[in-house]
Amino acid sequence: NNTRELKFIGGQYAVKEGFFTASIPDSLYAQLLQILSLSDLKNLKTWPQVVHDAPEHTLEIAYDDEIKCLKTFFLPSVCRELLHYLYSIPGKVILQKQDAPFELRFQADCGKYPNPMYSGQILSDK
Repeated sequence: NNTRELKFIGGQYAVKEGFFTASIPDSLYAQLLQILSLSDLKNLKTWPQVVHDAPEHTLEIAYDDEIKCLKTFFLPSVCRELLHYLYSIPGKVILQKQDAPFELRFQADCGKYPNPMYSGQILSDK
């Protein structure tokens, strides 16, 4: 239904600490769609990684009646622009602090938000 809702959980090392929501303006949403079109989603894969000093990313993207889910410490280089976009979003929208904590629930078999020390966010157009 194109609500373009952003949910942001800011942990200890995030831009802001706490639980926030925001609405994504049309221009930023169009930019996201353009970046996703360049990310080769159908062929996007990760590899086994064991890292102790970097945040784990969980990225779920719904497209063309499919869901791509990546849970990894380092995303493939084709996602560099997408990751930069996602990291910059909290500074480009008005984050509204939520009184009650929430969980980020993923549709695919990615698990839930892994660690409250790191920031996580999810964009939804449903």
